[in-house]
Amino acid sequence: MQNKEIKELLAKTAEKGYLLPSEALPLLKNFSEMNLKSIIDFFIEKLQESQSRGVVVKIELVEKILNLLKKENREERKEKGREEIETFLPEGFLQEETAKDWDGKIEVELDPSRYINRGEKITDFIRLFINRYIRLRKIIESKIEGREVEDIEDIQKYSSQERKQVTIVGMVFSKRKSLKGNYILELEDLTGSIKVIVNKNMAEAAHIIPDQVIGVKGRVWKKGVLNAEVIYFPGPPRTKPKTFEREIYMAFISDLHIGSKAFLQKEFQKFLEWLNLKRGNEKEKRIVSKIKYLIIAGDLVDGVGVYPGQENELMERDIGKQYDLFIKYMKKVPNYLDIIFVPGNHDATRLSEPQPSIIHHYIEPLKEERRIYSLGNPSRVVIDGYKVLIYHGKSLEDWNTVLPRRKRNKPEEAIHEMLISRHLSPLYGSNVPLAPESFDFHLIEDPPDIVQTGHLHINGEKRVNGITCIASGTWQRKTIYQAEMNINPTPGIVQLVNMGNQQIFRKRFL
Repeated sequence: MQNKEIKELLAKTAEKGYLLPSEALPLLKNFSEMNLKSIIDFFIEKLQESQSRGVVVKIELVEKILNLLKKENREERKEKGREEIETFLPEGFLQEETAKDWDGKIEVELDPSRYINRGEKITDFIRLFINRYIRLRKIIESKIEGREVEDIEDIQKYSSQERKQVTIVGMVFSKRKSLKGNYILELEDLTGSIKVIVNKNMAEAAHIIPDQVIGVKGRVWKKGVLNAEVIYFPGPPRTKPKTFEREIYMAFISDLHIGSKAFLQKEFQKFLEWLNLKRGNEKEKRIVSKIKYLIIAGDLVDGVGVYPGQENELMERDIGKQYDLFIKYMKKVPNYLDIIFVPGNHDATRLSEPQPSIIHHYIEPLKEERRIYSLGNPSRVVIDGYKVLIYHGKSLEDWNTVLPRRKRNKPEEAIHEMLISRHLSPLYGSNVPLAPESFDFHLIEDPPDIVQTGHLHINGEKRVNGITCIASGTWQRKTIYQAEMNINPTPGIVQLVNMGNQQIFRKRFL
């Protein structure tokens, strides 16, 4: 190598945080078997795999890399991949179990497609809210054992002179601010309603939204008015993150929007090649070979007529052909991966939630090819003992209206609020069109191990009381509509969860 080439190699490796020792210079001068770019790329790849960041690289490692360069050009490295893996990955990798060796087990715990009725009357909505109240009251009561929960009707008899301390559970009918900045709630149960004053300094006040079910311990201030002392949310208990005896991975994506001109076709193709072990360094391939499950949280296609002017942003205006393209891509996913997906607001099913699964005939050709789970939205599955709640996330728009402004581009914070409420979409009459079912499918009765949402096109992760929250991004570039709505997507990212220890990895393809 010439001095100029050596300087470029040293500069590029330094940019990545690696300093080559002075003893390496004579060795580099004697090396000229590959072009400079190949040498730099190979050096950086091997240094990254060695995890020697932030220190001067040992001369022994430089010699090791140069020896590999002498033996292999790019085609030869493909044929001699086993030797390279053995050199740079933990001993015994070639004998490790991969996803191909693991049968796996998926149980569908709750799929609304099986139970959706055709209720349309006001009485059907009443049944829905009664179902929500009864189930959440039971959860809250379990958190405040030792205190009797009284019906609102019964506490109306207490006078202001008694200052009687009581505990109630009610659904928030309304929330407003007083002139002093305190919050005035109107709570309802099955027997009546009452006003509750919540001091503005109570931290819990910020988490209260209409149609949520909460518990309140307080004192009767005057007839029909309660002064809150403690607020109880149904939120999940603290648990340790679930672990698994094997290093098997779930891959989470959402919002493909196939059929849109903004669909990231090249990047999605790279993702599929990556799943097939045709991309990535050997350490990545080791992880990718252990991916067993691909979970997609809706908006598989861009749909037709979803928003004004959408037809101008479509590459394919026939929704049937959009699904044909989706099936074409899914057929490229390795056959040993199980695919689970729910619909979103762009998919071929009803818009009101809960949504049944995507119209059967659009997906049937894929079922003939491989094992898939086409479920309704939201749905719960148990994967090798992991309870996974999958929800497209239309209600994230509603949660963003109540979140502090600094958190509105962090969908994982909205998932946190869902868990506090034990409900995916409590707010009625806003952005989520709610169907009048007699059973509330949005209620989080049994806390999951993982919650996944999509819809906002922004990636995020968080751990809440041992529960892993995954907000998946998108495979669509920023559209004109998103620009008008001030949405800044994070496209081309897949999130992996190691079921062995719940460690989260991101891989970017854009």
